[in-house]
Amino acid sequence: MLHVYVTTAVALSTAEQEKIEKKLLHKLAKKDPQFHFQVDPRLLGGLQLSVDSVLYDASLRAKLDQLTSELVK
Repeated sequence: MLHVYVTTAVALSTAEQEKIEKKLLHKLAKKDPQFHFQVDPRLLGGLQLSVDSVLYDASLRAKLDQLTSELVK
């Protein structure tokens, strides 16, 4: 079984969770994913997706950190 962790800055509604699951089920077909939704307000916005120990970070916090890093080079 594949564990998929979806972390957002605010709690998602059931409809929003189902929409994310539906989109990811298509991409993760045949891997029997089990979804786990969590909240981390430090993200500010967007989401983080952890699939099979690989982190996909589309959070606002990550974008701001990246911009800050580029500005101080």
